Amino acid sequence: MNTVEHLAKVIAQDMHLEEKTINELHHLFTISDNDTKAIEKLQEIIKLSPDFWKNFYTRCLRNTALQKIISDSQFFKKHKRAIVDYFLKLLTNKIDYDYILNRFAIGIQLEKATVEPILFANILSNFYLQLIRYCEDIIHDTSLLAEIIQSYLKIVFLDLTLILHAYFFMKEKKLSDAKKELERLGRSYRLIHEINDLIVRTNDEHTLYETVVKILVAVGNFDLAWIGMVDKQLNVIPVASYGATQYLNDIYISVDPSLPEGNGPTGTAIRKKTIIRINYPDEDSRFSPWKERAAQFDFKSIVAIPIIVDDSTHAIGAITLYSRNEHFVTLGEAALLQEVANDISFAIDHIRKNKRLEKILFYDELTGLGITITFYLPLPHRYS
Repeated sequence: MNTVEHLAKVIAQDMHLEEKTINELHHLFTISDNDTKAIEKLQEIIKLSPDFWKNFYTRCLRNTALQKIISDSQFFKKHKRAIVDYFLKLLTNKIDYDYILNRFAIGIQLEKATVEPILFANILSNFYLQLIRYCEDIIHDTSLLAEIIQSYLKIVFLDLTLILHAYFFMKEKKLSDAKKELERLGRSYRLIHEINDLIVRTNDEHTLYETVVKILVAVGNFDLAWIGMVDKQLNVIPVASYGATQYLNDIYISVDPSLPEGNGPTGTAIRKKTIIRINYPDEDSRFSPWKERAAQFDFKSIVAIPIIVDDSTHAIGAITLYSRNEHFVTLGEAALLQEVANDISFAIDHIRKNKRLEKILFYDELTGLGITITFYLPLPHRYS
């Protein structure tokens, strides 16, 4: 299924498009069986002129207004064949789910091509006007002509309604997505600020871990945050967690690629030193060992960020985050979360180096006992 078809179905779901809704549209625009028959009569008349549709586009361009509009729009030049097909297939099938999805697809394409709705409405109305003029030339039965024109006008309004609904749905969706992305980025920047402030104030590794996961849940709005470190058996052991921590009870995660438990987001992030995102874990084979566990907590988004200290061959661990919201972490936010992990990695490295330096300076390597160092400051000159 291509993107346009998918979006058309999303809009159909948004409209609760089903047989009842389709019948309501029929009633709203009063498109009766008689209307369908009237259009079919015109189709039969047109069939007697095999070159009609072939020459239809060219004939429409004789209209000066249409010439200017189409010459200024790459969209209409590119979709010349589609425009002809649109009229060719008009009401050859009944107005049903597929017919409506087709109109939604047109609206989506218009929005993608940034064609203004007023421009499309102008083009469409001009095409219909050319068609009606043709009807006037070949149909001399005034009552039949009136019936056909009336039926076509209903179709015009129905099509415009469906096309514009899809057009503005896409506009609103883009605005909504942009707003959500700004909120996400704002959340990530708040995380960076809070965690950097923590790093400045903390010189204990365990305190750092415990506070980081609390910030990730409180500020980042994740449902679970935990930090895991790799042991000598290549297992990932939780060292700090916050939120829905029951999820971690008796959990087994590895970085060994030969094991299913080593190919989940956490193990892969550590082994490959790259951020891993998983949406819909119940459908992702990488997450199969924990599928039922995640379903109990209704987790729909998971992201694992490696903790890399001192350019190690592998990362020493990972921060893994879970959300009950779909697609909770975008690519842009993932990049900022990696910055957070990098800052934490730097803090861990700094704390560990300070501990090693402290051990060298203040502890005897043979006995393990502390060393007392007495500093003698020279007396000022007048007391010497």
